[in-house]
Amino acid sequence: MKRILLLCSLLFFCTAGFSTYLSSLEVELPNDVQKYIDDHLNVAIRESKKYNIPIAIKLSQGMLESQFGKSYLAKNANNHFGIKWKGEGKYVVYADDKPNDRFKFYSDVDQSWQDHSNLLTKPRYNHLRSLSKFNYESWAYGLKSAGYATDPNYAQKLISIIEKYKLWRYDINPLNW
Repeated sequence: MKRILLLCSLLFFCTAGFSTYLSSLEVELPNDVQKYIDDHLNVAIRESKKYNIPIAIKLSQGMLESQFGKSYLAKNANNHFGIKWKGEGKYVVYADDKPNDRFKFYSDVDQSWQDHSNLLTKPRYNHLRSLSKFNYESWAYGLKSAGYATDPNYAQKLISIIEKYKLWRYDINPLNW
C-alpha cells in the first residue's frame, strides 16, 4: 500500500511539474507575430506531419521570407517562402537578387506552404532528412548550406526568430498551443 501511495505521489508531482514547465513556455507575442502563427499554425502542423519538417522551421521561414505576411510577395502572390518561378504557372516580377526576378504566384497561401514542403524534398535537401525535428539549429544551417537563401546570415536569422518567439515549443507539443 505504501508503495502504491508513493508511486501515486511521485506521478502527481511529476505531472504537476511538467504542467508548470509547459505553462512557463507561454509567451506574450506581438500582435503581428501572433496573427501570423494563428493564421498558419494548422498548415505548418499538417506539412510537418506529412514531410517531417520542423514546425519551427516552417513558421520561421514563413515569417522571415514574408515579413510576417506583409511583404510584397506575400500580399501580391501568396508566396510566403520566396520561391522562385521555374517556368510553370503564373509568376510575379520582383527585385531580389536581380532586378527582374520571377517568383511563383499561388492562388492561396496554403499552396505556398505545400510547395515549400515539396521543395524541401528535392535531392539538394536530402541531408536534412537525417536530422531530428527538434534540432532546428542544424535544420537552419542545413538550409543555408544547401543554398536555400543567398543571405549569409540566413541560418542565424531563422534561429533568432525561433528562439525569440519560442517556436520550438510547437514541435514539442503542436496541438497544445
